[in-house]
Amino acid sequence: MKRSQTLVAAVALAATSLPLVAQQRAAVGEAVPDTTFPEFLNGDGRQKLSEFYGQPVVIDQWGTHCPPCVGTAVPNAIRHDHAHGEDGLVTILVESQGSNPAQLEHFLWERFPDNECFSCIGTFVPIPESAGIPFCGVIGVDGKLVWAGNPAAFPKDVEDAVEAELDKVRKGWGDSSDARKVRAALYGKGDFERAAATVAAMADGAEKTALQGEIEKRYAVKKNAIDVLRKAGRWVDAQDAAAALAKGVGKHETWATEAAELLAAFETDAAKAEIALDKKLDKILKTMRKGKLDRAPKDLEKLVERAGQSTVAPRASRMIAALAATNN
Repeated sequence: MKRSQTLVAAVALAATSLPLVAQQRAAVGEAVPDTTFPEFLNGDGRQKLSEFYGQPVVIDQWGTHCPPCVGTAVPNAIRHDHAHGEDGLVTILVESQGSNPAQLEHFLWERFPDNECFSCIGTFVPIPESAGIPFCGVIGVDGKLVWAGNPAAFPKDVEDAVEAELDKVRKGWGDSSDARKVRAALYGKGDFERAAATVAAMADGAEKTALQGEIEKRYAVKKNAIDVLRKAGRWVDAQDAAAALAKGVGKHETWATEAAELLAAFETDAAKAEIALDKKLDKILKTMRKGKLDRAPKDLEKLVERAGQSTVAPRASRMIAALAATNN
């Protein structure tokens, strides 16, 4: 699957999007209350902040009519995501100046065609309130807020905070060597089999129970992503996710058979047809990422005609609507 480079997730709220009731906000060093994001343009089924646990999350609040956002903060976030997405970084771009989903997607294709960050329209994010945008919150692997501020003014601070958290992804974290081993395997390497074996060898107790829960939750999130990606017409990403999960569980007695079945489901004739259509759409998207948007609507319309009832067709249709939208 995709995902990659280091800055990473910003949060700032426009006055018009503030909730009518008070909501909890975390200060630096505190656990960030869970929240649910609006549907991401390019998500993988994770909508709750807690579902990103074990990965550093950068939430970047920005706006399409904000020069510092468009000129500095968002380009930095995308660049960092490209560099570190595969290392575990999650970057969430929250547009907070009133765009609707089609307008946001149109703007991102027009100005930032290489964007692969999780992107959504404005929502409440439980970090310190800001007087303006851009505003960024860096949430650590353990769910605590490690930095908040203006990413355009302090890009080095964001980079340093993310680098420190990515080091925890690689080495693990926790108060015991067992916890660090489990988390390094689970989040750093995606090795469910090794993580489970380490937990199984631990003495019974609260720590063992908690770590086992982390493993099970992580497996459920990864498994759900395969189904979500498939239903969204992103069959190549779904197949890659299934392959990664099957490799990660290895010969685990509980999950190996299920993971193998998930992977085998991509070998049916129907699945192969969907994958072929998805690859055709990907070629169009690659052309769009080069800034060549003029011919894309016609190419997408042809694909929709050929796709029929395929799950890829609605995805292509959404792209047609986004390209026709404006930000006025």
